[in-house]
Amino acid sequence: MADNGHVTTPRKYLVDSETPLYYHITSKCVQRAWLLGRDHKTGINYDHRRDWLVRRLESITPAFAVTVQTYAIMSNHFHMVVYYDPLAANSWPDEEVARRWYIAHPSQLDDPTDPQSRAEAIELLAGDAQRVRYCRQQLGSLSAFMKCLKQPIAERANKESNTEGHYWAKRFYSGAILSEDALLMVMAYVDLNPVRARITDHLKGCKHTGLERQIRASEVSKEALDAYLQPCVGGLERQRPTLQVRLRDYLNFLRELLALEKREIDVTTQPPKPTTASLTREERWRSGKQALRRNPRAIGSRREISDWAASRGFASREVPLPTVRS
Repeated sequence: MADNGHVTTPRKYLVDSETPLYYHITSKCVQRAWLLGRDHKTGINYDHRRDWLVRRLESITPAFAVTVQTYAIMSNHFHMVVYYDPLAANSWPDEEVARRWYIAHPSQLDDPTDPQSRAEAIELLAGDAQRVRYCRQQLGSLSAFMKCLKQPIAERANKESNTEGHYWAKRFYSGAILSEDALLMVMAYVDLNPVRARITDHLKGCKHTGLERQIRASEVSKEALDAYLQPCVGGLERQRPTLQVRLRDYLNFLRELLALEKREIDVTTQPPKPTTASLTREERWRSGKQALRRNPRAIGSRREISDWAASRGFASREVPLPTVRS
């Protein structure tokens, strides 16, 4: 498919249909309205809806071919860093597909609280080849995961507000993350969202984020600090790659970037080019943030982006991401 740089790129060209990858996902409330926080026009506070979204994320993600590495729920949008394996669902036995289906859709059970009723429903579904085929396709789809995550939140919010209409902007953003250095940059960008939004100026103040969960884990167990970074929640625990970064090192990395954020760099000025060899770490962080704000289709080095674009017949227009990790 030719890419002219203007027409919205179809999702099938952005999300690899065969290769597992990490992705940066962003979804906005319709018209960027403050539907997940305090509405500055009406004064109504919808902060509790962030808890809705976190609980929904925790409940349905184990059903899908997705692992959520981190996330940040803001007042009018949310971010996630996910690992998605497009072929994982193909290897699940029929009974596993049925079990996962009812994790994602418990309302389809006669009695979601009754183990016997659930077991009978799973057995019945697993014996229906046509239904299993449909469920497998849905559970292995990133777009279906996003729909399952967001639609009930929209319905619940509209009911609470006694209104109708769209709650989320129609299309969510997805950017392929092509290396571990790029992954750490994107994770830090997501986890420090509340700092950039001037909601807090310290790591423990980053509420409704994956960082909050990581800090909680570090306070419960010293062993967790020396373990490799774990995802927040997911359905691919045994199939995902291990991120070769320990929690202690990641938290120290974020503290260093937090110190840079506190300098309140003027982000309206033109950042230095990321290919400049003499960039300071502060300049590389600033340049990387500028690149991510553009919602790139792919995130990585110049070579990685060039190869990714060439494999899809695209022109390589993304700005390479500088390395921020020391």
